Amino acid sequence: MSNSVGRPTQYGPWVLNYTQRFMLLKPRATKEELAQYLNISVQTLLRWFWRYPELKACVDYIEMDHNGKLIKSLYKRAEGYEVEEQAVTFSEGKVSYTVKSRHIPGDANAGRELLRRAGFWGDKEDNNEDLKDYFGEEVEVD
Repeated sequence: MSNSVGRPTQYGPWVLNYTQRFMLLKPRATKEELAQYLNISVQTLLRWFWRYPELKACVDYIEMDHNGKLIKSLYKRAEGYEVEEQAVTFSEGKVSYTVKSRHIPGDANAGRELLRRAGFWGDKEDNNEDLKDYFGEEVEVD
Protein backbone atom coordinates (compact mmCIF):
# COMPACT_ATOMS: atom_id res chain seq x y z
CA MET A 1 0.00 0.00 0.00
CA SER A 2 1.33 3.42 -0.98
CA ASN A 3 1.54 6.39 1.39
CA SER A 4 1.18 8.95 -1.40
CA VAL A 5 -1.94 11.03 -1.77
CA GLY A 6 -3.35 12.19 -5.09
CA ARG A 7 -2.58 11.03 -8.55
CA PRO A 8 0.94 10.03 -9.60
CA THR A 9 3.26 12.68 -11.03
CA GLN A 10 3.60 13.11 -14.77
CA TYR A 11 7.28 13.96 -14.33
CA GLY A 12 9.65 11.71 -16.19
CA PRO A 13 12.85 11.86 -18.26
CA TRP A 14 10.86 13.34 -21.14
CA VAL A 15 10.26 16.54 -19.13
CA LEU A 16 13.97 17.42 -18.94
CA ASN A 17 14.46 16.58 -22.61
CA TYR A 18 11.47 18.68 -23.74
CA THR A 19 12.46 21.54 -21.44
CA GLN A 20 15.99 21.64 -22.85
CA ARG A 21 14.70 21.73 -26.40
CA PHE A 22 12.10 24.39 -25.70
CA MET A 23 14.47 26.64 -23.75
CA LEU A 24 17.17 26.37 -26.42
CA LEU A 25 14.65 27.45 -29.05
CA LYS A 26 13.16 30.17 -26.86
CA PRO A 27 15.65 31.08 -24.09
CA ARG A 28 13.63 34.07 -22.87
CA ALA A 29 10.46 32.04 -22.39
CA THR A 30 8.38 32.72 -19.31
CA LYS A 31 7.40 30.05 -16.82
CA GLU A 32 3.86 30.31 -18.14
CA GLU A 33 5.04 29.55 -21.70
CA LEU A 34 7.15 26.61 -20.53
CA ALA A 35 4.26 25.22 -18.47
CA GLN A 36 1.92 25.58 -21.43
CA TYR A 37 4.43 23.80 -23.68
CA LEU A 38 4.70 20.94 -21.17
CA ASN A 39 0.90 20.91 -20.85
CA ILE A 40 0.98 21.45 -17.08
CA SER A 41 0.01 24.27 -14.73
CA VAL A 42 2.50 26.88 -13.55
CA GLN A 43 2.04 25.59 -9.98
CA THR A 44 3.06 22.10 -11.13
CA LEU A 45 6.11 23.51 -12.91
CA LEU A 46 7.17 25.40 -9.77
CA ARG A 47 6.62 22.26 -7.69
CA TRP A 48 8.79 20.28 -10.14
CA PHE A 49 11.51 22.95 -9.88
CA TRP A 50 11.50 22.37 -6.12
CA ARG A 51 11.33 18.55 -6.27
CA TYR A 52 13.66 18.00 -9.23
CA PRO A 53 16.64 20.38 -8.97
CA GLU A 54 18.04 19.15 -12.29
CA LEU A 55 15.02 20.68 -14.06
CA LYS A 56 15.53 24.07 -12.39
CA ALA A 57 19.28 23.88 -13.08
CA CYS A 58 18.59 23.17 -16.76
CA VAL A 59 16.36 26.24 -17.13
CA ASP A 60 18.73 28.46 -15.13
CA TYR A 61 21.79 27.34 -17.11
CA ILE A 62 20.16 28.03 -20.48
CA GLU A 63 18.89 31.44 -19.31
CA MET A 64 22.31 32.33 -17.89
CA ASP A 65 24.09 31.24 -21.07
CA HIS A 66 21.66 33.25 -23.19
CA ASN A 67 22.05 36.34 -21.00
CA GLY A 68 25.85 36.03 -21.14
CA LYS A 69 25.78 35.91 -24.94
CA LEU A 70 23.40 38.86 -25.01
CA ILE A 71 25.62 40.94 -22.72
CA LYS A 72 28.71 40.16 -24.82
CA SER A 73 26.84 41.12 -27.96
CA LEU A 74 25.55 44.37 -26.44
CA TYR A 75 29.03 45.26 -25.19
CA LYS A 76 30.56 44.65 -28.62
CA ARG A 77 27.89 46.77 -30.25
CA ALA A 78 28.16 49.57 -27.69
CA GLU A 79 31.93 49.73 -28.02
CA GLY A 80 32.12 49.41 -31.80
CA TYR A 81 33.98 46.75 -33.75
CA GLU A 82 35.85 45.93 -36.94
CA VAL A 83 34.40 43.85 -39.76
CA GLU A 84 36.02 42.51 -42.87
CA GLU A 85 34.12 43.00 -46.10
CA GLN A 86 34.85 41.50 -49.46
CA ALA A 87 34.61 43.92 -52.36
CA VAL A 88 34.10 42.54 -55.85
CA THR A 89 35.27 44.58 -58.82
CA PHE A 90 34.93 43.81 -62.49
CA SER A 91 37.26 45.41 -64.99
CA GLU A 92 38.56 44.40 -68.42
CA GLY A 93 36.69 41.13 -68.27
CA LYS A 94 38.27 40.05 -64.98
CA VAL A 95 36.73 39.72 -61.57
CA SER A 96 38.87 40.69 -58.62
CA TYR A 97 38.16 40.36 -54.93
CA THR A 98 39.60 42.59 -52.25
CA VAL A 99 39.12 42.34 -48.52
CA LYS A 100 38.66 45.61 -46.70
CA SER A 101 38.39 46.27 -42.99
CA ARG A 102 35.65 48.62 -41.87
CA HIS A 103 34.96 50.05 -38.41
CA ILE A 104 31.38 49.88 -37.14
CA PRO A 105 30.98 52.76 -34.65
CA GLY A 106 29.60 52.21 -31.18
CA ASP A 107 25.86 52.33 -30.61
CA ALA A 108 24.60 54.52 -27.77
CA ASN A 109 21.35 52.54 -27.48
CA ALA A 110 23.32 49.33 -26.86
CA GLY A 111 25.34 51.16 -24.19
CA ARG A 112 22.16 52.41 -22.56
CA GLU A 113 20.73 48.87 -22.56
CA LEU A 114 23.91 47.55 -20.90
CA LEU A 115 23.66 50.22 -18.20
CA ARG A 116 19.96 49.47 -17.73
CA ARG A 117 20.65 45.76 -17.29
CA ALA A 118 23.42 46.55 -14.79
CA GLY A 119 20.98 48.70 -12.80
CA PHE A 120 22.60 52.05 -13.60
CA TRP A 121 19.90 53.32 -15.93
CA GLY A 122 16.16 53.40 -15.79
CA ASP A 123 13.58 53.46 -13.06
CA LYS A 124 15.86 54.19 -10.11
CA GLU A 125 15.17 57.53 -8.48
CA ASP A 126 18.76 58.59 -7.93
CA ASN A 127 21.43 56.45 -9.52
CA ASN A 128 24.15 59.12 -9.33
CA GLU A 129 25.56 57.55 -6.15
CA ASP A 130 25.69 54.14 -7.84
CA LEU A 131 27.51 55.68 -10.80
CA LYS A 132 29.93 57.42 -8.44
CA ASP A 133 30.69 54.09 -6.75
CA TYR A 134 31.09 52.36 -10.10
CA PHE A 135 33.16 54.97 -11.94
CA GLY A 136 34.93 56.44 -8.90
CA GLU A 137 33.91 60.01 -9.72
CA GLU A 138 30.89 62.27 -9.78
CA VAL A 139 28.82 61.78 -12.93
CA GLU A 140 26.21 64.23 -14.19
CA VAL A 141 22.91 62.55 -14.98
CA ASP A 142 20.44 64.61 -17.00
